[in-house]
Amino acid sequence: MEKKAERNSGIELVKVIAIFLIVVAHVIQTWESGNEYISAVDYLIDLKHVTTDLQTFAVVILRYSGAFGNSIFFICSAWFLLDSRKANRGKMLVMMLNMWSISIMMLVVTVLVKGGDIHYKLVVKSLFPFLCGANWYVGCYLLFYALHPMLNHCIASLNQAQLLRAATLLGVLYCGCNYVHDSFYSSALILWVAVYFIMAYAKKYLPGLCDSIKINIVFLLLGLTGNFLMVLFTNILGGAYIRFLDGKLLFWMKNCSPFLLLAAFALFNLGRNLHFQNRLINYISSLSLLIYIIHENVLVRTYLRPYLCQRIYEVFGHDYILCIVLLFAAAFFLVSLVVSIIYQQTIQRYIHHITPMLLQRIKNIYKKYESFVFKVH
Repeated sequence: MEKKAERNSGIELVKVIAIFLIVVAHVIQTWESGNEYISAVDYLIDLKHVTTDLQTFAVVILRYSGAFGNSIFFICSAWFLLDSRKANRGKMLVMMLNMWSISIMMLVVTVLVKGGDIHYKLVVKSLFPFLCGANWYVGCYLLFYALHPMLNHCIASLNQAQLLRAATLLGVLYCGCNYVHDSFYSSALILWVAVYFIMAYAKKYLPGLCDSIKINIVFLLLGLTGNFLMVLFTNILGGAYIRFLDGKLLFWMKNCSPFLLLAAFALFNLGRNLHFQNRLINYISSLSLLIYIIHENVLVRTYLRPYLCQRIYEVFGHDYILCIVLLFAAAFFLVSLVVSIIYQQTIQRYIHHITPMLLQRIKNIYKKYESFVFKVH
C-alpha cells in the first residue's frame, strides 16, 4: 500500500498518454488495412503511398503513434525493472489470466451477436490468446519480465566500459541497422534486450542527463522531428524523384526507430521529474494493460472496429478523416476504460482471489517434475 501511495503521477500521466497513442494507432490501422474476415471495405484509406493531401499526411504521422506508445510503455517498465531482483510469478499469472478471461468473454459476446458466424481461426486465437500471439505486447512483456532478473545479473557483472560496449553494439545492430533493414535475426524481445542495456547504462552512469529537463526537452523534439522528417522526405522523394519510395510512407513505423525511442525516453524522463500526486491519473494508468487487451482484442479489431468504420464512412465519407479518427479513438478509449473498470471490479477480483491457489498447484506440479528429473542418471 505504501508503494502505491508514493507512485509519481508524472510517470503515470506519461503511461496514460502512451495507451491513448496506441489506441489512436490501432484505430488508424483499422481505417488503413482490411482483413480477410470482412467484406465491406469501402471505408479504407491509403496511407502507404505518396500523398499531397495534408489531412491524409497528418493521419500517416499519427499512425506512427503506436510504435511511440509501445516504446514509452516499455521504457517506463524497464526503468524500474533494472532495480528488480526477481520476477513476481503471481503478477505474471494474473496477466495471463486477465488476457485469457477477457478473450473468452469477447468470444462469448461475439458468438451471441453474430449467431456463431465466426471463423474457426479466430475461435482458436480467442481460446489460446497467449499461444497464438493475439496481443503481442502482453506475451512479449511476460517473456521479458521472466528474463529480466538474469539480464540484471549480467548487467551487474559488467564494469562501465563493458556495459557501454554492450549497449553500443546492441544499439547499433537493433536500433540502427535494423531500422533501415530487418536484419541480425531481430525480434521484439531482442530489441527490448538491446534497449534495456542502453537504459541500464543511462540510469547507472548518466544520471545528470536523465534528470535534465532542458536536455530531455531537446531529445524529445529531436526524436519527434527526426521521425517526422523521415516520413516527409519519403513522401517528397517518393513523389518526385525515387519511385521506389512510393508506397513506403509507413516503412519507418518500427518499434526499433531510434527517433521514437529517443523521444519516448525523453518523455519518460520529463514525466519522472514531474513530482505530483493525482489519484485519477494513477487509477487510469493502473488500467492501461486492461485497456490495451480490451480495445485490441482479436475479435474487436477483426469485426467491431471495421463495422464501426464502415458505418461512419457511409455517413461522413473521408472529408473529415483526421477529426473522425481522433474522435473515434477518444470514444474507443473511453469505452475501453469503462469496460476495464467494470472488469477490474468484478472478474479481476476473482482472479486475484484464485491466483495464489493456482500458483501453488503449479509449483507442486513443477516440484514433482524436478524431483523426477533429478533422479534420472
